[in-house]
Amino acid sequence: MTLIYTGDTGMIEECNCLIFTIGNKFVKEDYYGVCGNLIYVNGIVKDIWKQLETE
Repeated sequence: MTLIYTGDTGMIEECNCLIFTIGNKFVKEDYYGVCGNLIYVNGIVKDIWKQLETE
């Protein structure tokens, strides 16, 4: 599995985030939005962004 920058950005809670995924050339897992020190996860099925807890 590899962290892949999708080349996209997205607005998440009024922040312009870079969008990443973890997977490989054929299979993509969850999508992650990163802006500043905030990380959001989006499951492929639900299409809902949820903030990850960071310490």
